[in-house]
Amino acid sequence: EGRFARAERAAKAAQDAPALAGLAALIGARAAHRMQENERRDDWLAQAEADAQLNTARLVASAEMWTEGREDARALDAIEALQSSGGRHIHAARVALAANLQAGRWEEVLKGVRLLAKRNALHEVVATRYKVLAWRALLAQRRHDPSALEAAWSRIPAEDRRIPELALEGARLLNLAGRGRAAGAAIEAALEREWDPRLLDEYAKTYDFPSRERIERAEAWLQDHAGDPALLRCLGLLCLREQLWGKARTYLEESLRAKVHPATLLALGRLAETIGDEQEAARHFREAALGYANLLAEPEAGESASTPRGALREFTV
Repeated sequence: EGRFARAERAAKAAQDAPALAGLAALIGARAAHRMQENERRDDWLAQAEADAQLNTARLVASAEMWTEGREDARALDAIEALQSSGGRHIHAARVALAANLQAGRWEEVLKGVRLLAKRNALHEVVATRYKVLAWRALLAQRRHDPSALEAAWSRIPAEDRRIPELALEGARLLNLAGRGRAAGAAIEAALEREWDPRLLDEYAKTYDFPSRERIERAEAWLQDHAGDPALLRCLGLLCLREQLWGKARTYLEESLRAKVHPATLLALGRLAETIGDEQEAARHFREAALGYANLLAEPEAGESASTPRGALREFTV
């Protein structure tokens, strides 16, 4: 009922019955934990050790409470002790996953996700979220070493590399490391599985292979995604890099007609500035700045990398 102080008192009273002492100690530990009385909680758990029949329950309960208290090392030690005795408990695996997430043990997180997913004990959406979180962290650890970063990306299972959020982050890091070819391939593979416009601004930034090759590929995508404002902006940016001023203007203006977006206005401003139309450039830059200011003032609920606020974070001039 949430009456933890009374529960702990009742647990103390139950200590008088030897057959109930171990179970009462676990109840007392949980009650003390809910009241954030960690020292008393651990005293109760120590008392529960006397009952060998409750060893599994004690280890699982200890791991669960220590994880909630962010005592991840102790929680993982309890899980290891449980598993060394031959126990393979789904709930314990969930607790271990939570502890590894908190401790930043990303390789162990991936192992835990695979185990729970294999046993249908983790929702697919949650499993995907955890995998993206773990792989992103492992990639970030190698972001200052282009060769190690690309090798780490190639070790990610192909199915996971096609997750849009992970493909976007992988491409972003690869682009920053100067591995544009790998970044472009990452985005193309993800788009083959599922069309996601969030990837297209990053695709426009990939450098290591000819932009005209990418322009041809993006124009082929237009056959199935005609009028997609993100794709049109991507094409405009690619043409801008290749100094195809007329095509760049055409694609960017089509994108703007389909959907007003500050990134498109910014690109049009860059184009106008490049060809010497200072008045037009100033107008587009002003409208882009106002657009970004308005978007940053909008509520953040439900935002993702596909929103304009996310685009502001991802888009670089």
